[in-house]
Amino acid sequence: REVEEAAKQREEIYRAIVSHASEAITLVDVETLRFVEFNDAAATQLGYTPEEFARLRRDLAVATAAPVA
Repeated sequence: REVEEAAKQREEIYRAIVSHASEAITLVDVETLRFVEFNDAAATQLGYTPEEFARLRRDLAVATAAPVA
């Protein structure tokens, strides 16, 4: 039980760090090139909404990203 609680606590810390980071953070599936996880900064910095970004593959997201002003 203590191991499960510690793992849950680490997961909550990880999610808080990623979601509040100002830098883009992504986790990509190497087989499909789909974004498994990402923070809002990743989508915003490439000119997408989080919903749009979630539907993209890594290769297409970078190739079609809107210029950032």
